[in-house]
Amino acid sequence: MSDLSDPERLASVNALLGDLPGGPGGSGVVEVVVTGDGSQRLALLWVVEHGRLVAVEPSADSGRTAEVSIPQGQVDLGALLAGDFDSAVAYMRGDLKPSGSAGAFFAWLSALARPECRRVLARA
Repeated sequence: MSDLSDPERLASVNALLGDLPGGPGGSGVVEVVVTGDGSQRLALLWVVEHGRLVAVEPSADSGRTAEVSIPQGQVDLGALLAGDFDSAVAYMRGDLKPSGSAGAFFAWLSALARPECRRVLARA
């Protein structure tokens, strides 16, 4: 479904996220629910701490609780990972419809907007 459904890809992403510098910003746990061809559903938790994306992990394997949930299409997730999808613009257009904590959602948007984070996601 997505490159992030592969445990090796997730491990690579998380290893690279460990090298990101800290910065200003909020914290939160965001669940991105990726839909594909109708046969699979992938739910990933994106963990943001103090403005920095620190982990992406399968919801089912995590002991964390999502503060906000966002449905996202498989194509959009692929574009996000490639650096070709701006989640903030998609939100302003009404294409991303989060439900839950606005603070956690905006912390996620802020973390994804950082060039270092975008480079890590595209490299992994």
